[in-house]
Amino acid sequence: MAAIFDDAFDALLDRLVKDWEIPGISIAIVPLSTSQPVFKSYGVAYGDESITPKTRFPICSLTKPFTALTLLRLLDAHNIFLSAPISDVISDFHMRNEVDGAKVTFAHALRHVTGVETADVMYTDPAAKRDIIEYLANLPCPHAPGTTPFYSNYLYDIMALAIEKLSGQAFAAVLPVTIFEPLGMKDTSFVGVGGEDVAMGLIPRLANGALEPGKGIATGTSPKTGMQSIGTRCQGSYSLISSAEDMAKWVASLSRNPYFPTASSGEVDVPPSWRFFQALLDEPLKIGMGLYHGSHAGVDFIEGCGATAGYRHNMALIPEMGLGLVVLTSSKEGNELSAAIKLWAIRRYLGLETDSVLEAATAERAKRHLQECAAQPAVSSTDPTRPHPIGTYLGPALGTWYLTPSTFVDERPECVNIPYLPWLYGDCVPLLASVGEGKYEGCMRWTDWADGKVYYGCPFAAREKEGKGEIWITGFEWGVSGEMCVLRRV
Repeated sequence: MAAIFDDAFDALLDRLVKDWEIPGISIAIVPLSTSQPVFKSYGVAYGDESITPKTRFPICSLTKPFTALTLLRLLDAHNIFLSAPISDVISDFHMRNEVDGAKVTFAHALRHVTGVETADVMYTDPAAKRDIIEYLANLPCPHAPGTTPFYSNYLYDIMALAIEKLSGQAFAAVLPVTIFEPLGMKDTSFVGVGGEDVAMGLIPRLANGALEPGKGIATGTSPKTGMQSIGTRCQGSYSLISSAEDMAKWVASLSRNPYFPTASSGEVDVPPSWRFFQALLDEPLKIGMGLYHGSHAGVDFIEGCGATAGYRHNMALIPEMGLGLVVLTSSKEGNELSAAIKLWAIRRYLGLETDSVLEAATAERAKRHLQECAAQPAVSSTDPTRPHPIGTYLGPALGTWYLTPSTFVDERPECVNIPYLPWLYGDCVPLLASVGEGKYEGCMRWTDWADGKVYYGCPFAAREKEGKGEIWITGFEWGVSGEMCVLRRV
């Protein structure tokens, strides 16, 4: 591996980190043998704390392979086939396309082909874990089971419920006993500590239990700040926190897992709308079970991906090379960076030129920036006299917001999407301009700790749900038509 990941590789990473302004990266190069992994770390996690192999990241949808492989094991132990209906295990599970004998199966859910097109709203209630069963039962299903891929976090949360039914234990109790502890993954859990409340889905809790008013967003980088996780919500789909050191252990174990071949086998092409990096691949990626199968220059690989606001991650196994890779990044630029590292390794292994990899990654990044990071013009308030939702709001997607009279402005400034979470590296305050009927156009005013400069970024749309004490946020880091997050008054 030293011949592949040499000084030229280090020079490539140094260049991309600088040119793409990536705040932090943690990489594990994992020989799929008895050899020890090699770790490479760059940048800072938050504030001025340096990234190390033990730095924990919210690994987002890299949680899904843990869920899939755990469920496969339990189904096998109970002599239940993947083709069995989910309702065989969760009796009250039902979807509207289960007609004329058609059933949504475990295989459908794990491969994202249930037929439903779900809008994954971030959960705000402890009861939401059960509420999704009722929600899915009433959701229109435009496709028959097994026909059309549509990415769904909700169905993986349903799979976590199935694991609880089959194991007789809470999902969060199953994974430590069956995976984390046997592999020595001491830094992996559903609960954050210290400054890890910067992760999406983690809620800051001050040591004295009090919220500090007037600061916009509570980032909790103080050593006195503790953490509470989002509890039982989203656990099957994207709630794990882990490090490159721990993920290296997980990746090294996969080739020995008897259920890995089933989970990694792909049958349906990844749709273009999923925004996977597919430049230079021999054919479109195939959807497995929390994993994807692809090839480049005739060399097969299996990978998993994770994405949430300000973070992009990838893990990959390249069996022919006896190699595993883990790339954890605190920036959306991790989309292209992780793909470039994987393709670089394959081409160096084959003795091929590597310039095409950097060219493709740069082109894909530029294309994505046109869609996600284009400048948003200033927006003037059209209803400045409307009473505003003053108060403290909390959401599992965006943490704690303190909305004061100064939050509401006559004009939302011109701004752009920032590819990382700015409150990791400065002070942030939300600004909102009322545009009528309880709707707002907003952004973040960010004062960079490094140079003291003020920037405006992370544009979003907000809608007040009168009488409910809620503000619904769309856009933000995801783009104008991005996922929805819910802030609730506390």
